[in-house]
Amino acid sequence: MSYYRNYNTPQKNPNAVKGSMKDVAEANGITLAEAIADAEAILLVDISGSMAGEPERKAQEHLTKLQSQFPGALVVLAFNHHAKIHPGGNLPNASGGTDLAKALKLLHNADGLELKFILASDGHPDNPSLAMVEAARFTDKIDCIYLSDDQMGIDFLKRLARATGGDFYLDTKNVMLSDVVAKLLT
Repeated sequence: MSYYRNYNTPQKNPNAVKGSMKDVAEANGITLAEAIADAEAILLVDISGSMAGEPERKAQEHLTKLQSQFPGALVVLAFNHHAKIHPGGNLPNASGGTDLAKALKLLHNADGLELKFILASDGHPDNPSLAMVEAARFTDKIDCIYLSDDQMGIDFLKRLARATGGDFYLDTKNVMLSDVVAKLLT
């Protein structure tokens, strides 16, 4: 169990979101690896081209709120055609494809470590079949939060959540992300 509620949270790095892994590590004199090892969840955030504009802006707002509310609890992994952890808590600009399979393959190394996996996406991976194969390899559940408004994406994320024993949350207006993740963390 993480001790993130006991972390000192004075923001030391203006380039990091308050409460992000990088901010918590610097504020508490620990390494980034130590901060990440103490996380409660990994939040996979879709930053593909289909998420550009308002969905991207809202996702960053929610991330900023969550990291402040739960300092050190969330590892942010953004994915498009690449998958990368962003310890400063800021999302890069949305662009490119949606290689969810690559992101899940990267995360598989953390499967079984008592972390929560939360996927926030519009549910349009480049290769849905390969993404489902990678998801099926997980022993931990993957909770999915849908951030768009078309039926095809909903169906895919419901299937992925169900295949891993996770829950599905519908957020067609992109207003509940922080509330759902907060619920999953408590």
